[in-house]
Amino acid sequence: MRYTPKRRGRFIDTRISVDTGGDWKAHTGTLPKGCAVVGTVTLGESDTGALVRLAGSKNYVKVNGGKIAMLNQQKISTALQMAQRPSFAPEMVSVEEWERSQPPRTDEAEERQRTGYAGGMGAVGAGFSPSPLMPIPQKLSG
Repeated sequence: MRYTPKRRGRFIDTRISVDTGGDWKAHTGTLPKGCAVVGTVTLGESDTGALVRLAGSKNYVKVNGGKIAMLNQQKISTALQMAQRPSFAPEMVSVEEWERSQPPRTDEAEERQRTGYAGGMGAVGAGFSPSPLMPIPQKLSG
């Protein structure tokens, strides 16, 4: 999965892209001893290399052509966390299939659809019955 945070540095663009499934072998033929390869990392638009976590310090570095470059650990950690999140991609179905998957309608729901009455605190006679604890208004004589 690929994630690119859209933060900018104070003076230059410091965009970091992480691709945990990237082809890191295309960027280096040598690796630090005992390291863990994570994927690829791209700084800016085109500075791409293998994203590696060093064994001793646990720091993330970019390895490109056998050269090691230190990376901003906070940005790499954030990018990796975002890359590991599952993406929200719901399965799409036809309207007909969706309607077939819905529970059958109840008589009450059909009555609301037919009459347009949505329930709630309506007037007396429109589906509203006062509570036995509720005072019934008295007609004022006058």
